[in-house]
Amino acid sequence: MTDWDRYLRDFEAHLKLEKGLAGNSCEAYLRDVAHLARYAERQQLLPHEVTLSHLQQYLLELNEIHIAATTQCRMISGWRAFYRMLQLCDAMNNNPAELLDMPVRPQH
Repeated sequence: MTDWDRYLRDFEAHLKLEKGLAGNSCEAYLRDVAHLARYAERQQLLPHEVTLSHLQQYLLELNEIHIAATTQCRMISGWRAFYRMLQLCDAMNNNPAELLDMPVRPQH
């Protein structure tokens, strides 16, 4: 089991038990962090090696494939929650997603 797999399992438990998130919200956050994990693994990065720059680069790639701003905002929220959990269990000292700017959502 990789570090990403272990932390994703821990994140799922954190979302369900400590945050009390509903099933759909929990699944969305897990899926978004799993996408980040696949990107990071392609870059040969462990969870604690991901930086703000890596996240910004990933967002650029998401923009290039036309992922909606609302989806990107949800993804960033999931990443922030994931890294907050890693901080709580002393796996990381900082949260690289904390300083990410949210994409501008289109006005209706």
